[in-house]
Amino acid sequence: MTTTFYSLEHLIARSGDSILQEYKYENGFLSLKLEYDEDEMEVNFRIKTDFVKCNVKNDKKLISHTCRIEIIDVSKKLNTKNGIYVANADFGKFMNEIRNGLHLVYGKKM
Repeated sequence: MTTTFYSLEHLIARSGDSILQEYKYENGFLSLKLEYDEDEMEVNFRIKTDFVKCNVKNDKKLISHTCRIEIIDVSKKLNTKNGIYVANADFGKFMNEIRNGLHLVYGKKM
Protein backbone atom coordinates (compact mmCIF):
# COMPACT_ATOMS: atom_id res chain seq x y z
CA MET A 1 0.00 0.00 0.00
CA THR A 2 1.41 3.37 -1.03
CA THR A 3 0.79 6.50 1.01
CA THR A 4 0.84 9.80 -0.84
CA PHE A 5 0.73 13.18 0.90
CA TYR A 6 -1.03 16.17 -0.64
CA SER A 7 -1.30 19.71 0.67
CA LEU A 8 -4.63 20.80 2.10
CA GLU A 9 -4.85 23.46 -0.61
CA HIS A 10 -4.45 20.78 -3.30
CA LEU A 11 -7.19 18.61 -1.83
CA ILE A 12 -9.60 21.50 -1.32
CA ALA A 13 -9.05 22.78 -4.86
CA ARG A 14 -9.99 19.35 -6.24
CA SER A 15 -12.88 18.65 -3.84
CA GLY A 16 -15.64 19.94 -6.14
CA ASP A 17 -16.26 16.56 -7.78
CA SER A 18 -15.58 14.40 -4.76
CA ILE A 19 -18.17 12.11 -3.18
CA LEU A 20 -18.93 12.48 0.52
CA GLN A 21 -18.83 8.93 1.93
CA GLU A 22 -19.05 9.71 5.67
CA TYR A 23 -19.11 12.71 7.96
CA LYS A 24 -19.48 13.42 11.67
CA TYR A 25 -18.85 16.21 14.14
CA GLU A 26 -17.77 15.06 17.57
CA ASN A 27 -15.79 16.52 20.48
CA GLY A 28 -14.79 19.63 18.50
CA PHE A 29 -13.60 17.70 15.43
CA LEU A 30 -15.18 17.47 11.99
CA SER A 31 -14.34 14.18 10.28
CA LEU A 32 -14.95 13.68 6.56
CA LYS A 33 -14.30 10.76 4.26
CA LEU A 34 -14.21 11.81 0.60
CA GLU A 35 -13.78 9.78 -2.54
CA TYR A 36 -11.97 11.66 -5.29
CA ASP A 37 -13.51 10.09 -8.37
CA GLU A 38 -10.91 11.14 -10.96
CA ASP A 39 -8.01 9.75 -8.94
CA GLU A 40 -9.91 6.82 -7.45
CA MET A 41 -8.55 7.71 -4.04
CA GLU A 42 -10.16 8.04 -0.65
CA VAL A 43 -9.20 10.92 1.63
CA ASN A 44 -9.96 11.28 5.33
CA PHE A 45 -10.03 14.74 6.89
CA ARG A 46 -10.08 15.50 10.60
CA ILE A 47 -10.41 19.21 11.34
CA LYS A 48 -10.50 20.85 14.77
CA THR A 49 -13.22 23.50 14.74
CA ASP A 50 -16.03 24.99 16.76
CA PHE A 51 -17.95 26.12 13.67
CA VAL A 52 -19.59 23.81 11.15
CA LYS A 53 -22.16 24.56 8.46
CA CYS A 54 -23.38 21.58 6.54
CA ASN A 55 -26.10 21.17 3.90
CA VAL A 56 -26.10 17.38 3.57
CA LYS A 57 -29.34 15.51 3.16
CA ASN A 58 -29.18 12.49 5.40
CA ASP A 59 -31.09 10.30 2.97
CA LYS A 60 -29.96 6.71 2.61
CA LYS A 61 -31.80 6.49 -0.73
CA LEU A 62 -29.29 8.83 -2.34
CA ILE A 63 -26.53 6.96 -4.10
CA SER A 64 -23.90 9.60 -3.45
CA HIS A 65 -23.35 13.10 -2.17
CA THR A 66 -21.17 15.44 -4.17
CA CYS A 67 -18.94 17.43 -1.85
CA ARG A 68 -17.05 20.72 -2.11
CA ILE A 69 -14.85 22.06 0.68
CA GLU A 70 -14.25 25.77 1.05
CA ILE A 71 -12.15 27.80 3.47
CA ILE A 72 -13.43 31.37 3.85
CA ASP A 73 -11.46 34.31 5.25
CA VAL A 74 -14.34 35.83 7.24
CA SER A 75 -12.31 38.96 7.98
CA LYS A 76 -12.82 39.88 4.31
CA LYS A 77 -16.55 39.11 4.38
CA LEU A 78 -17.90 40.44 7.69
CA ASN A 79 -18.07 43.77 9.45
CA THR A 80 -16.32 44.20 12.78
CA LYS A 81 -16.83 46.48 15.75
CA ASN A 82 -14.18 46.76 18.46
CA GLY A 83 -12.44 43.67 17.04
CA ILE A 84 -15.62 41.52 17.16
CA TYR A 85 -17.46 40.14 14.11
CA VAL A 86 -20.92 41.70 13.81
CA ALA A 87 -23.92 41.30 11.53
CA ASN A 88 -24.37 43.66 8.60
CA ALA A 89 -26.88 46.48 9.30
CA ASP A 90 -28.32 46.07 5.78
CA PHE A 91 -31.04 43.40 6.02
CA GLY A 92 -30.36 41.90 2.58
CA LYS A 93 -26.63 41.57 3.26
CA PHE A 94 -27.38 40.20 6.73
CA MET A 95 -29.60 37.47 5.23
CA ASN A 96 -26.86 36.64 2.70
CA GLU A 97 -24.38 36.23 5.57
CA ILE A 98 -26.75 33.76 7.24
CA ARG A 99 -27.31 31.78 4.00
CA ASN A 100 -23.54 31.49 3.61
CA GLY A 101 -23.00 30.35 7.21
CA LEU A 102 -21.01 33.43 8.17
CA HIS A 103 -23.31 34.10 11.14
CA LEU A 104 -21.49 31.31 12.98
CA VAL A 105 -18.73 33.76 13.94
CA TYR A 106 -20.89 36.72 15.04
CA GLY A 107 -19.64 37.82 18.45
CA LYS A 108 -16.24 36.16 18.07
CA LYS A 109 -12.94 38.05 18.18
CA MET A 110 -11.00 38.61 14.99
